[in-house]
Amino acid sequence: MINGELIRRKRKELKMSQGELAEGITSQGMISQIETCSSIPSGETLEKIVTRLNLSFAETIQIKEYVDPDEIIQDVNLRLIHQQFESAQKILKKITTDTYLTEQQQLWYDFVQAFIFAHQGGTQSDMIFTYNCFLQGDQEKLGILLPLVFSELGIEYLYANKAGPAQYYIDAAQDAFKEYSPRKYQYAALQVWSNASYFYLVTKQYKKAIKFARSGIELAQQALIYGPVDKLYSNLAFALAGKNGKWNSDSIRALYVAYIFSDRINDQAVRQVVSDALNQQGITIFD
Repeated sequence: MINGELIRRKRKELKMSQGELAEGITSQGMISQIETCSSIPSGETLEKIVTRLNLSFAETIQIKEYVDPDEIIQDVNLRLIHQQFESAQKILKKITTDTYLTEQQQLWYDFVQAFIFAHQGGTQSDMIFTYNCFLQGDQEKLGILLPLVFSELGIEYLYANKAGPAQYYIDAAQDAFKEYSPRKYQYAALQVWSNASYFYLVTKQYKKAIKFARSGIELAQQALIYGPVDKLYSNLAFALAGKNGKWNSDSIRALYVAYIFSDRINDQAVRQVVSDALNQQGITIFD
């Protein structure tokens, strides 16, 4: 592919009009089409153009990087597991309008864009609307995205203080995920379980909160994933304290582990919550 923008920029640097560049080589209209990448000239014509602009073939020919959507999906999912949202978004930009995506890949792309937006400051109303849009079509086509959409929608309703819809979607996420292997879909499992443990903690369903937090921690340990572990340990700590009606050695230990992981991945929100809880138990954290 010809770098039409480079040709245009170099022509302007030389204070040359399109007609002047075209003179004796081709038409002014062809130069315009080359600069907008809407036409490709013959090798002989291009050679004359780049020679007049004091450029080389190597500079004007762009070799397009091949983008494998499956590799992008795998890489982005791994970064999302570790809550590396900025780097995930950077990799996601490799997918352009020229990249061919299957229907399932396109759904995944749209979901991840919405997910990153949600974790980088999206409003609750925006996210509830966006996630609901995913559910308007054929839900079977969503595949593994279905439990993720249910899970994220449940959390957004929880944040919006709508306990009924939140309960419905969090439970629906668990049902939808039953047909999938957590080992194969680690990203989905950790996200669904992390959200479930938090929801059940907030709604004081402590046994369920403990169950999902421990399931997530076990999977994360087996897969050597540290992304959401701080949230899972934090949920576990508060759920254990809630279930027992007091803080004991097990819940305080989980709280301390949550602090260690939150400090490692620089998760300021979890770090602050667990630090305050540790301080209330007489355990001072020194930075």
